[in-house]
Amino acid sequence: MHIGLKSTLTTVAVALLGLKAMAMAPTIGQLPDVYIGDGETATGGATVANNFVFPDAVNVNTYVNDDNTTDGGLLISFSNPGGHYSINDRTSTDMSDIHNPSAAHSIDGGDDSDSVDANRRSLTFRSIFYSPLPHPGGGYADPGTPDGVPSDGQAISLVASDGTSYTTSQPFMAYIVNNGEDALSGGLAPSVEVFNVDFGTGTNGWTPVTVIPGAAVTMS
Repeated sequence: MHIGLKSTLTTVAVALLGLKAMAMAPTIGQLPDVYIGDGETATGGATVANNFVFPDAVNVNTYVNDDNTTDGGLLISFSNPGGHYSINDRTSTDMSDIHNPSAAHSIDGGDDSDSVDANRRSLTFRSIFYSPLPHPGGGYADPGTPDGVPSDGQAISLVASDGTSYTTSQPFMAYIVNNGEDALSGGLAPSVEVFNVDFGTGTNGWTPVTVIPGAAVTMS
């Protein structure tokens, strides 16, 4: 009776240790698909034709988590077997330094020259097949793909390491959109300007409304 109980408790303890070890691995949420247009002005300087880059598309800290490591302490790299895309001007991992990625593979090792902010946790996606850095003087060649149609789709996975264990995310897709705008699947990207009206040049078709403090305003 005592021997059986001891054996059972030992089995439970081993199982709990196994669960704890599993819980210590980083987790990564599902990232949206990334649509990289060339319809905006490059943010790193002058306008560059056919520059397929999506500056600061998502913040990686929104998607990664670990029980014992802060978001900023997690080491992030990525895998793109097709090799057509970069993140923060880093190259796809070859898995040799997966636990402690080198500057060539770590998203914190550098940033794309067209990134808007200084936060390397904001991921900037680029097609290095059609618009590799540095920018050429005359801009890039047109890819010849249909306007407004997602093309050159390739799978990307993020890799998060705490220095000891690592997790690979479910794949998400990256595309270019010739003569299109940057976007994420599931809705507009935070950096997309939906509508802009300059009231300094007139009403532009809008009707001015005088609002009295404390009074209700009805829109129709």
